Amino acid sequence: WDRAPQTSYHILPVQAVACFFLSVAFVLGLPGNAVVIWTILCRMRERSPTVLLLLHLALSDLLVLATLPAWIWALADAWRFGSLLCQAVVWVVYCGMFSSILLITVLSLERFAAIFHPFSLQNHWDRATASKVIGLVWLLSLALSTPVPFTTDTDLCLSRKFSSSEQLVGLLLLETLVGFTVPFLVISTCYTCIRLRIRRLSYPGRQRTERLVAGVVVAFAICWLPYHTVNLVAISSELLEGTDRELAERLHEASIIGHCISAFLAFFSSCLNPLLYACAARSFRSSLRGTRLAKLFEQMAQNLETERTITAAEPGRQGGPDG
Repeated sequence: WDRAPQTSYHILPVQAVACFFLSVAFVLGLPGNAVVIWTILCRMRERSPTVLLLLHLALSDLLVLATLPAWIWALADAWRFGSLLCQAVVWVVYCGMFSSILLITVLSLERFAAIFHPFSLQNHWDRATASKVIGLVWLLSLALSTPVPFTTDTDLCLSRKFSSSEQLVGLLLLETLVGFTVPFLVISTCYTCIRLRIRRLSYPGRQRTERLVAGVVVAFAICWLPYHTVNLVAISSELLEGTDRELAERLHEASIIGHCISAFLAFFSSCLNPLLYACAARSFRSSLRGTRLAKLFEQMAQNLETERTITAAEPGRQGGPDG
């Protein structure tokens, strides 16, 4: 992080494994997300707010995956693309991280509103409103990722330098809280409430949609939890520097190794959503493969409307807004 490691551990095997996984993520994820974007733009005439959110989620992942060749080159050899490109690439990656989790959070809140505030969703949630929310997500993601390039070691472009302990603790804590902890708590709460509310409902495609949405959330958590755990280890190391230097150094070394491992796992999250979509779409019988994803996304939007309609018709809800 902000100081060089004091031990000489063997890092080459980790670099080799990282290059392999990043290559797999690139080969699977770049065309996968491109297909998702192409399907939504070219195969779907009516794009609901849900579909717009999925479109921008795929775009976010595509931008992150497009940077992988540069990272693979840097891991296998060295960063040879200059400091400005290093900062730009790092900015894109962190912007993608923030936008992905925020878009998944909005998807969760959308479904929560369909169940618990169906009239508000019907009256206020349309394509125009969704576009404004998506715009705010991108602006917030750009703002949150802006400090990161200025703390990047542009010589290697694989590590970060901080000017002070306060900067390290503040930026890493903000990154973990806003980029993972708070959104994931919101997502988990939403889906726990939703599952308890609709488990008695039965309509075509409900279980498929539930499994798909749960898969997207779980995949994001598995891929990003190690990275943010390493952030907390780095923060702990810095806070202990003045009281227990030996433990601080051990935690610092652990954070360096952990960052190398967790970083490529975080990249891998950007290729998983298209694989989940493809698995869910296999159940659709269609003569043209290109229509399967479109039908899956249409059914996800239809299921949201079905849930809204059913819950709006429950006793005590008919005839008026949420109360």
